[in-house]
Amino acid sequence: DWSSDVCSSDLYLSEFRYAWNNDDLSSTTSMLSPRAVVRLPWDVPAVGKTDAALSLERLMPKVGALQMSILDFDISERISFALGRYALETGDQFVTGYYTAVIQLQDEGPQLTALLFSGAGANAAVTEELSGR
Repeated sequence: DWSSDVCSSDLYLSEFRYAWNNDDLSSTTSMLSPRAVVRLPWDVPAVGKTDAALSLERLMPKVGALQMSILDFDISERISFALGRYALETGDQFVTGYYTAVIQLQDEGPQLTALLFSGAGANAAVTEELSGR
């Protein structure tokens, strides 16, 4: 029951950021639900933990630190929604945009069921370089 802990979303997303910023693919992937939908700034949506892990594996080594701040959230007994801004270091510049995260409390503990990053700040040169096109 998360309803008594308004910090749950922020704590879980902090763990995700920590794993990302330490290039810990195993930990970031372990935080995903088997049916997770993940859309990274320069990629098509990945549906399912396996496809999401492949997207993370392609992107994480090519970028630096991920910063996330929560602008709004809603939390109930078994699900949490967070909307916020992100900044992603890409060499000498930052790409910024918005994200939406959905975290569900499963029997195994909390899991990200959706993590959607907008591509609002991605310019064409950076997009091509990071996506490998």
